[in-house]
Amino acid sequence: MTLLIVKPNCKPMKLHQFNILSEDLQYKYLLVNGVCIANRETEDNCILLFQVDDFYIELFFDHHCGQIMSSRSFDDTDELYPYLQQVDIPITL
Repeated sequence: MTLLIVKPNCKPMKLHQFNILSEDLQYKYLLVNGVCIANRETEDNCILLFQVDDFYIELFFDHHCGQIMSSRSFDDTDELYPYLQQVDIPITL
């Protein structure tokens, strides 16, 4: 039996704590605590970006089979650069 992680009124999980969870628990934690904030497309993948507590997770879906191929977690905001191209900021004078 696998427990679903729900953290009401708990301190946010840190990236290093998330990374030591099993892959199954990482996905469950993401589903309960993550917010999808962006997506982007590559030739082979659809990549969903989630914010979870103080870090980010990318899920890479294969276009051909529709399955999650990999994931990547990070807390460096420089890694958000590929998503910034999607943000339309109007310039007013």
